[in-house]
Amino acid sequence: MSFISISACVFILNILSFFFLFAQNNSLRATTLLKGKVVERSTNRPLETKFILVDESGKIIKIKTGSDGSFHMPINQAGRYKIFSDDWLALEPEEIEINSTQTYYEKEVVVYILHFKPGQTIKNVIGFGDKPPFLKPEGKKVFTILKELNQYSPKLFFKILLKINESNFTTQTKTIKEGKKNKKIILTPRQQAQELAEKWIEETQNFLNSLKFPKRKYKISVEYLHNPIKSKAIKKKSKEKESFETTPEANLEIIIDSILNLDLDKN
Repeated sequence: MSFISISACVFILNILSFFFLFAQNNSLRATTLLKGKVVERSTNRPLETKFILVDESGKIIKIKTGSDGSFHMPINQAGRYKIFSDDWLALEPEEIEINSTQTYYEKEVVVYILHFKPGQTIKNVIGFGDKPPFLKPEGKKVFTILKELNQYSPKLFFKILLKINESNFTTQTKTIKEGKKNKKIILTPRQQAQELAEKWIEETQNFLNSLKFPKRKYKISVEYLHNPIKSKAIKKKSKEKESFETTPEANLEIIIDSILNLDLDKN
């Protein structure tokens, strides 16, 4: 009997040790109470709404606010959580970080949002450059956001507007081969802008294809601008007192093209 009792004690101690090590190795944390408000940016009014938090593994937490826009949600796992809704885009913050902690604590945030509606611009960034690779990291980030919006807000259709300033080009002469002879042709600013647009469109489509973003969910348009080149003085440690460089312009705009009505209960 004593042998059985000792064996039982050893077994229990082993089980306790296992759970202790498991807790340490897996960084089990105390609960964080996430609380705050959802506020419409244009009116600064609180919003009664529903939204989800999505962690890095794809796990979803559903949240509903009260009539005063407030919400409370206990969260047990540390990490970064992106914010999505069927009806709006989170402007600030775009994601919420829950820190690791051994003790209970409360994190308070105010989520400023922009309602989805046809014709609404949701992103306007410097997404392209004039040298290959043309698609910049900021442009890739925006297209990745589109993929996520399509996943969690599937009723949205997008217009991708590429904006090229013709004032950045000057008329040029180009020599081409025509049979055995060389021929000089004139390239207007519009023709050069169109050539650049074709390259931007190709890189856009290639990147969206790599994300497996459905072609039916977007269309690409090009807008040719005629704004004078804006320059600003830049002081340099040289013999020259100052030099000038072009001020970058936003050239990638994402617009809500249309919103599919998914309300099956509506007659």
